[in-house]
Amino acid sequence: MRTVWTGRLACFGDDLARTTFKFLHVTRAAGRRGLMLFGHMTPRKFANVLSASADFFLSRQVPHGLPPLVAIDVSPRCNLHCTVCVHAWPGQTPHLRPQHFRPDMAVEDYRRVIAQLAGRCLGVQLYYLGDPIVHPELPQLCRIAAEAGLYVQFSTNLSVPLSEERLEALVTSGLSTLTLCIDGMTQEVYGRTRVGGNIALVIENLRRLCAIRRRLHQRRPRIEVQFIRFRHNQHEIEAAQRLCRELGVDQFASFWGVLSNYSDQDDYRRFQVYGPRPKRPVPNCHMPYLTAVIKSNGDVLPCGIFRRCEQYAEGGDARPLGNLLQTPLEELWRSEPYRRLRRLVRDPSLADRDTDYQACFCHSCPIIYRTSAPEALRRGSDYDWEDLYELNADGLPVLKGPR
Repeated sequence: MRTVWTGRLACFGDDLARTTFKFLHVTRAAGRRGLMLFGHMTPRKFANVLSASADFFLSRQVPHGLPPLVAIDVSPRCNLHCTVCVHAWPGQTPHLRPQHFRPDMAVEDYRRVIAQLAGRCLGVQLYYLGDPIVHPELPQLCRIAAEAGLYVQFSTNLSVPLSEERLEALVTSGLSTLTLCIDGMTQEVYGRTRVGGNIALVIENLRRLCAIRRRLHQRRPRIEVQFIRFRHNQHEIEAAQRLCRELGVDQFASFWGVLSNYSDQDDYRRFQVYGPRPKRPVPNCHMPYLTAVIKSNGDVLPCGIFRRCEQYAEGGDARPLGNLLQTPLEELWRSEPYRRLRRLVRDPSLADRDTDYQACFCHSCPIIYRTSAPEALRRGSDYDWEDLYELNADGLPVLKGPR
């Protein structure tokens, strides 16, 4: 008997260590900007973070806390057609169905959302599948969230013409962190994955942004540059780092990218589900406890890494858990659809015994099921761009041959 219990305790210890590591990694990835996040802490927000963390570790179906971090897709639109994205040029990949991106989130709807997050949540990320830089009222949106005491961050390609007035409005908006991507220093290299982007325009916008921040003697927004690494652009990383140092960028990060499209990675219709991952003392996924995604129409999703190609496809299987413009956050966060989803991420085998669970947003997700989805992933570290793509007569990347 002692041996059995020793084994169970060891198993629980392993699970707890694994989950704690994952939780801390996610908190850090909230993340590289964690110290700024905690700069927005209050006693009430701290109590909410503790409650949400306890909800996760104790596998509560009805949580006591609210999500500490929320993503808001203020604009589902984007001006580029990156090969990995739902905004990819239609001919780039045969599996991405036509997407119909709804209008930007209205400022008044956004105010209603922020009012529900203020005082409890730590921060907001103003993007999901779109680029917020195309939203005409972006500085105002940043200001509304900042005045509500929230950490505010967004990521952008910055490959759009921006007036001095708009750049200054962004710098003075209360924005905490601005993240932009520079995946090459020459147009030929940058344009392979950032289809439609103009690297000279990106660099000029960054130069002006840093200059305005210096002129106004401001430390914020913190400016982060990401260099998403592929085999074809590695030789330009050093030049990008040098430029960022010269301009006064706060942080430069480089990591391997993915050459396959989202439709290859999370289209549950195309991959095989081998079976559920095992039930554990803590849930297989933290997202239904610690984060939420709010689409531009107010629909709420539990995460931003599954069913991405369904959200704006005509007739897409979006499976939202409710709408924040129709149902208050506290009610929605504790609703039966969310409870069912939390039960599923704790014990994915429930879907084998009760077909109601097969209608959950998370059903077939590779995080909680063993699937063939990872086999379709084409990491930039493993493939050359030329292994998968070629340029057509219009100079646009298209996949080589059948896939």
